[in-house]
Amino acid sequence: MDAPVVAAWITSGAALVVALYGGVRADVRAGRDRDYERRKEFLIDAQDAALDLRDALAEFGAALKSEVDLAAPGDGTFTMSVPTPVDTNVRAARGALDKALSRVDDAAVVAAAQTWRPKAEQSPIDDKDVEAADEQAAFDRLNELVAAALASRRGRLARRPSAGR
Repeated sequence: MDAPVVAAWITSGAALVVALYGGVRADVRAGRDRDYERRKEFLIDAQDAALDLRDALAEFGAALKSEVDLAAPGDGTFTMSVPTPVDTNVRAARGALDKALSRVDDAAVVAAAQTWRPKAEQSPIDDKDVEAADEQAAFDRLNELVAAALASRRGRLARRPSAGR
């Protein structure tokens, strides 16, 4: 075989390998970008759902206080209830948060939300500064972790171990 033919074969083979490698690399990068965008969307949805629950619980607490203030003085017992739309909003917000957290791919963010939620649900009932401060600190922590996950390259704080990766 002629040297120019061999050189042409080698050059075209190398070009093919480079092209294939570049294509595979671009596909992998595009996949990572899609994963990041999906994780980002789920983190923002969870953050929004937590804020919606917090707002619904504040409205619930205000309705409870209104009921207590309107209670007729008597033997100290009364039936306390909140308007149905307020209760419905809280239930819907709880469900939306559960749904959003089921999609979050970051254990630290989910744990922070699970730590915050009972404090948020207790805060409108217990009108003490300590509970409100604990709830605010837990909510701030949740938002800090979401922000850190959003700023990360992968859209999560820590990589979860997975088989085959």
